[in-house]
Amino acid sequence: MIIKCRLVPLILLLKACSVRADFEEELNALIGEILQNYFRYPCIVYVKDDVQEAIPVLKYKGLIVVVSLNAKECTREFLGSVYSLDCKGFVVRTQDRPRVVDRLIKGYKKSDFSRYNDKRYLFVPKDEYDNNTHFLEGKDMYYMPNLVFLSPKNGTEFDIFGHNYFDGHRYDVLGEKLEVLDVWQSGGLRTGRDLYPDRMSNLNGKVLTLATLQYSPYTLVVHDGDRIIYDGVEFRIATQFAVLKNATWEGKDHPVFLWGEVFAENETGNGILGSVYEHTADMGFSAIYQWHCDIMDCSYPYIYAGVTCLVPKPLPLSGWLTVILPFEQSVWIAIFSSYFISSVTVFVISYLFQRLMNNGTDSVLTILQKSFFGTFRVILEQSSKDTNAHTPLFSFYRLWTVYCFFIAVCWQGGISSFLTVPRFEDPIDEAHDLTDRWPNIEWGANHIDWTKSIKQTSDPTTLKIVKEFVVLEDEKLRKRVTQRNFGYFMERLPYGHYGVPEYIGEPEMKYLRIMRYNLYTANCVIILPKCSPYVEGLDRMIFWMFDTGLIQKLEVQTSLEMVNNKLQNMVRISTEKETGGGNVSLVVDHILGAIYIYVVGIAFSMIVFLAEGFYYRRNEIRLDFIGMAEEKAPAVTEDELLKELEWIQSPVNPGKTYFENFVNHVKRNPFVPIGILATCSVLAIGFRHFYLGNTQKSQKMMRWRVGLQAFTIACLTSGAAYDQYIKKTNKT
Repeated sequence: MIIKCRLVPLILLLKACSVRADFEEELNALIGEILQNYFRYPCIVYVKDDVQEAIPVLKYKGLIVVVSLNAKECTREFLGSVYSLDCKGFVVRTQDRPRVVDRLIKGYKKSDFSRYNDKRYLFVPKDEYDNNTHFLEGKDMYYMPNLVFLSPKNGTEFDIFGHNYFDGHRYDVLGEKLEVLDVWQSGGLRTGRDLYPDRMSNLNGKVLTLATLQYSPYTLVVHDGDRIIYDGVEFRIATQFAVLKNATWEGKDHPVFLWGEVFAENETGNGILGSVYEHTADMGFSAIYQWHCDIMDCSYPYIYAGVTCLVPKPLPLSGWLTVILPFEQSVWIAIFSSYFISSVTVFVISYLFQRLMNNGTDSVLTILQKSFFGTFRVILEQSSKDTNAHTPLFSFYRLWTVYCFFIAVCWQGGISSFLTVPRFEDPIDEAHDLTDRWPNIEWGANHIDWTKSIKQTSDPTTLKIVKEFVVLEDEKLRKRVTQRNFGYFMERLPYGHYGVPEYIGEPEMKYLRIMRYNLYTANCVIILPKCSPYVEGLDRMIFWMFDTGLIQKLEVQTSLEMVNNKLQNMVRISTEKETGGGNVSLVVDHILGAIYIYVVGIAFSMIVFLAEGFYYRRNEIRLDFIGMAEEKAPAVTEDELLKELEWIQSPVNPGKTYFENFVNHVKRNPFVPIGILATCSVLAIGFRHFYLGNTQKSQKMMRWRVGLQAFTIACLTSGAAYDQYIKKTNKT
């Protein structure tokens, strides 16, 4: 009897060992079957409790990374480094499963080596009595859609469970606990059902929370009483994903913090970025660039946006500049340089002629004065008094007169166009144009995120844009429009539309114009929580939309239906010059430059005159202006005058009257009066069209006038040459 009592515990122990051995054998066979069919990765991770715990022999050809949960090396950083080995399969056989899940997910979030959440997890029971599934009720299951749990029924049979993943807002499983995928018995699977189906293909009506803000045309948030209407290009992309995955959605507006910030130190944030980072929203979008793709997941870029600026419109140039506008600065420098060189040339010729020929008693200062004033008279299309036919100055003044004539003709042609077509200040079209106007013109927006994409640049112009960027409230930004000292950041969409800020409307656009070039370009993405299971499906849908042209269609369709098209057109045509569109009447501003020159000349002359009078009166010197005039202007006989003009007139018959001589000149060279009359007629017609506002015809008449004037000069020159030829022939 005593022997039997001692044998019972031994028999039970042997039986338990046999059951344990059968359990381990069947469990290892089941694990090997799953690894062979579903874990075809370069490596897998086997997680256990203790370092001394034995590792079963598994049917796996790849690398097996063994991790002991209680080891000191098992930290978040270590688990994060495991993902860099491209280990996408995890076999977990521990007692403290919630701890394993927490470390795996946090290590995954710290890793940057995996874009898609396509990891597969296999949770293995610790013994034949381990059926604890409470860890499946935690929120971390959101990050483990591909999960299988083995539950022992007896020593040789196992139920294979998987969770349906979604149940409304929560991350609990459907039904009571789990979904039975298959049963392992007698060394094989009963049905052969797929143990790792695509859980993201059907979200079973899950509500996706979409974080956004009002920013047309990306997203539109309209408050209609108690109801909020959401729309926009990006919102339609997100809702299309919800429809594709059999999910519903709800919007989450952020009118206060807008895009917001992320505070990684305490893992909090605000605005759209904070909602996604804290996982109170499943997706976030509203012209969000790739700012935080290291701490959040980002979709594939779908809009290539250009950030530009709305800047003050250039004002019309002041009227006093009309005189100098026809020529560029380089041309004016060339004209004044030629004037100086010509004056010095005249001075040298006159001085040498007087010294060598003993002709004249003028001082050096007098010769210098005559030289500079004489050449300047020709520039003003006046004849010079120093054109002596017996000196070399005759040839020089002839060439100088032709040069000044062509300069005057070009200036007159240019001034005619400037009087009819308005001229404006240099516009701000590029980044350096904007920075060159600082501090007269500042720039900014209502959020600092506009400069996040360019903070790390090394370009000095871009760095200055970041440094001087100003953040103001919407109302203050709106008030600064009329002050003409601020540039407003905005976006240019790829298909001809604009992301106009809410504080810019039709009244404000009357003072603004868009820059022709972008300050920088960036890609718009949808942000999701780190390790989100939606990234792969969202990317695949975006690829399909690109292939079918839906991205362009959504932009155009949304802009036509929901956006202020008048405001869009105002932005689009703001770079065009405003010419008035109607008749241009002559006003004082057109001749303001000439008036300024006249007033300055009169004032300067009066000052010089008064200074001279004061000087001579103080020194008791009496001026005899009449005597000076008689001395300076001796009488000129008729013969001397005719001789002076001999180079431009034919021999005069003393027996005929002046009119008969004039008719004789006309008969000899009739093209000169014809050219003069035609020039005057065309000039009169041109001024008439200019007064009526017909700028095109006015400019056309001015071009005809220049041509006729050149024709007249050519006829006059040829006639004079012909007269000289006749005179020489007669003398011979």
